[in-house]
Formats: sequence, C-alpha cells, structure tokens
Amino acid sequence: MPNYIHPSLFPLHVGLIPEVLARVGHFVPLWEVRHKRHHKNTGTFLKPATMRACLLVSKIWYHTFLPILWHTYICPQMKNVPLEVVRRYSPHFRIFDSFSGHPGPFECNNLVELILPRQMYLPGASEEEPLSLKTERELVRANPGVRSLFWFGPRSQIALDPKDFVGLRVVKNVKLLHWIGSGGRLARTLKMLAGSMVSLELAWIVGLSAKEFLDPDGSFRASLDVVPTCWSLLSFQTRTSTSIGLRAISESVARRYKP
Repeated sequence: MPNYIHPSLFPLHVGLIPEVLARVGHFVPLWEVRHKRHHKNTGTFLKPATMRACLLVSKIWYHTFLPILWHTYICPQMKNVPLEVVRRYSPHFRIFDSFSGHPGPFECNNLVELILPRQMYLPGASEEEPLSLKTERELVRANPGVRSLFWFGPRSQIALDPKDFVGLRVVKNVKLLHWIGSGGRLARTLKMLAGSMVSLELAWIVGLSAKEFLDPDGSFRASLDVVPTCWSLLSFQTRTSTSIGLRAISESVARRYKP
C-alpha cells in the first residue's frame, strides 16, 4: 500500500472551494478607520483595492468575493461610486447605513441592519443631499428580515406611519428618533414589533400621552404588551406634558418588567 495520497485523488485546489474563499474574504481589508491622532481626516473610509484584486483572480473568486465587497453600504463614504453601479449591486447589501449620497431607488430586500440617520447641522459646514422620505420608507418596507433598525425622522418632524413597520416580524433592536407619535401611532407601531423586539430606544418623540399606554391606576396596559427586555427613553421633550407622559410610561414599564 502506498504511503502517500496521489494529488489526482483531490484535484480541487482549496482556493477554488467557495466556502473556504468566503471565510477568507471576510478578513480581506476593505474599510479603513482613521483616528484623529494619526490623520487629519477622521472616520471610516472605503479601501477596495485588495478586494478588487481578489475579484480578478478567477470566476469562482469573483462570484465569491462580490457579495462580500457589497455586504455593507455606507454613505456618504461611498458617494463617489457611480449611481448605476450602486443600483446594480444593491441586491448584495446586508447592512445599509446612509443619510445622503445616492438617491436610490435601491434593489436590496435582504438587509439585516438598516441605519437611516440624519446629518447634524453645523454652521458653515457643507450639507449633503439627504435621502428622501419615500426612499427611506421603501427600504423599511422592502426588508422584512431586518434585525436592527435605526430611523431618524425628517428634520421637519412628521407623524409615524405604523404601516411602514407591518412587515418587520424578526426585528430585535429598534431605535426611533424625531417623530410625532400622537393619536396612538407609536402604540400601534410598538405593538406590531413586540413579538421580536429585545431592545427599544426612543428619543424626541412628541405628542405622546400616558393614557395611550397606561391604565387609570398607572399600570401598564396588558393589552399593549409591547415592551422588550430593554426599554430606554434617551431624551424627553421640553414640553412638560410630553415629558410627564414619557416618564410615566417609563416608570410603569420599569415596575412591570423589573427583573
């Protein structure tokens, strides 16, 4: 019996196995984080040169590394990528983090993390063209598999639309900022998300009334079992009535769901 294994018995090189390539691909440097201590320009920057070189090795490498290259979309960091290119490869997106840059529409419907922030206004600083509310709503509604949602409402505050959240059945982490939640809009929204949420953060939500969430005795309504294991009210409005409403809701939640 021979004391070695002939290479012809295993003709497939390890570099041609997509599963192995995919594991390696996640270690290929793609984003560079610059800190103020070393660089004048701080932040996260796309550095795709190494990944592009991997795409050119072979067809197998191309089809394996392409979804990794487009896994995370961050803008305005990627604003220099042509719009038609972004749209063509947007089905590969799994993380979407953008407040400006490309206007869409985007063809991604398999996101697991959706971050829709808002640019802070600084006097004298140049402002990026923000994503339209229409595009943001399309992204939320088209991605039922989102597990983490951060949504900062328009600068001109508008009412939440519970219909935007109907399809989100597996979302775990929700953060909503700068919306109008009156008329039961927030209560209905949270009730739809209650089945999967484990953390919730609210900030600058105006128009709330404790009556929407609490029974006359101050206890949290059993019919609105919307509270995840982590409930955080990040800030309160300056209007006293709204502040009292939010604080009353928060205190009742803390009593009911105290470990």
